Amino acid sequence: MKKGDRPINEILLCLKTFVHSLNSIGDPVSEHEQLDILIEGLPVEYESFISLINSKPDLFSFDEIESLFVAQEA
Repeated sequence: MKKGDRPINEILLCLKTFVHSLNSIGDPVSEHEQLDILIEGLPVEYESFISLINSKPDLFSFDEIESLFVAQEA
């Protein structure tokens, strides 16, 4: 799931839809796995947040991380 030219909100919505679909068929996706999927598709301008998150993965919930990425893009 690559960000490309799409806004981060669109990427997050796609990820949530994907996770919801997997959860509905009994294949749950952990917050850690969601974060890994998100981080893999982000460009270099998000590197500072990615470094922070990777250094302290239990510091933030996925919702808090989502808010940080949206603020970064704004």
